[in-house]
Amino acid sequence: MWIRTPVKVQVKLYSALSTEFVGGSEGVDVRSSLKVVKVFSLLTDYYWLEEEDGSVAVAGRSLTGEDISSVRAFLILTAKQCLMKNKVPTEDLSAILSYLVTSKCSSHLLDVQHLLLALMAEHSTVIVPVFEELGGVSELFHL
Repeated sequence: MWIRTPVKVQVKLYSALSTEFVGGSEGVDVRSSLKVVKVFSLLTDYYWLEEEDGSVAVAGRSLTGEDISSVRAFLILTAKQCLMKNKVPTEDLSAILSYLVTSKCSSHLLDVQHLLLALMAEHSTVIVPVFEELGGVSELFHL
């Protein structure tokens, strides 16, 4: 449903999702139903850059590269908030690594790599062991 709304509405909705619902300390707790896998499915299915001018067709409409980048930033923040609030399940980090391995666009790799680095810096005692268990270092070097 959100995919068909104007970009300004999408940005406001994803902003609220990442800051109020997932990242906020009060209000509705959506972390139990919102999984990192779902967030990365949205990135893969709807918010990618392919054209040389940075635009992409989404749900029959054309979005600019700037529009896509704005929405992607909030979706990645949502994924980060989900990971930070939870105990960082292996399946979440596995979804991130799978995304990195299958993504072909360097700008997509960079924003998700920044997410991983931020998570490792902020939560190293939890993230690094799971990352090593999944073979994350070798996956990153294959990029």
